[in-house]
Amino acid sequence: METVVLDQAMLSQIDGKLDQLRTMPKDEWVDRQEEDLLRQKWDLEQKLELMKTKGNTYHHELIALDQETFGDGDKRVFKEVQAFKKSLAKIQKKEMAWPSLEPLVTAQGNRVEIATYKKCGDCHKAQYEVWKESKHASAVVPLYIRNQHLNPECIVCHSVGFHEPGGFKDLGYLESFLDKTLGTKNKGSMVELRDYPELDRKLRRQYVKAIEKASWKKDFIGVQCENCHSPRGIKDALGKDLPHQVEKELPKKVVAQTCLKCHTPSQSPEFNFEKDRRILGEKDAKAPFHCKFKVGNTP
Repeated sequence: METVVLDQAMLSQIDGKLDQLRTMPKDEWVDRQEEDLLRQKWDLEQKLELMKTKGNTYHHELIALDQETFGDGDKRVFKEVQAFKKSLAKIQKKEMAWPSLEPLVTAQGNRVEIATYKKCGDCHKAQYEVWKESKHASAVVPLYIRNQHLNPECIVCHSVGFHEPGGFKDLGYLESFLDKTLGTKNKGSMVELRDYPELDRKLRRQYVKAIEKASWKKDFIGVQCENCHSPRGIKDALGKDLPHQVEKELPKKVVAQTCLKCHTPSQSPEFNFEKDRRILGEKDAKAPFHCKFKVGNTP
């Protein structure tokens, strides 16, 4: 009975997301999301129908190859899986087709680059203080735990501007930085951080401390201001920094499609744009999906 209730609740969530998608302008991305949701809905409906006629069903789940699952089993398999992930990341980096990193040029002749939080925080100090305590800021930590921090398919949603105009492509420094900051014993450990909140807070706090001490002019890792608000690093033709307000054509509002590129039904099944779009600290903010967890409160 409990399974039926859960499946019916998931159907309602899918219907809500479909309604949301159908209010957006039609494009290839919207069509793909709608197709994915419709497929999930059909599978659930078939499952519920089967339960009505036969009274039983089955389900499957992904099992993390972590120490808890392996116990005292053959650790060579675990190491080989981690080695495979690293090799796969190298292959993906070579084979994936990426667009140019050249900055976009506006009608006024200005270049638009990714500024990163390093620049945004100069003016938006209150927003920066909220952001750095959010899970968005330390979004690379769970990737490191899964040994997926060099996987291009993962980094694209755990950073800002990866292989985008005005963004970045080099991940060469990331491995050594994370090894030093988080400790190699945690790399590929496959621990589910939500089940170990103290470890989660500790690692995220260590990461934020490290990036604040780093002398980089830009840091693209982590989900940042420009993931939601679009690139804001404006330079004139001579390379002089300009306030982003000079460009009137930049997007003014955060739209659902921006969030749903990464908060897909498979990755974030409970994500609701209307409820989760505001970061804690904004006017009339509601509890955000990833930002309600405050790292800074850890003693």
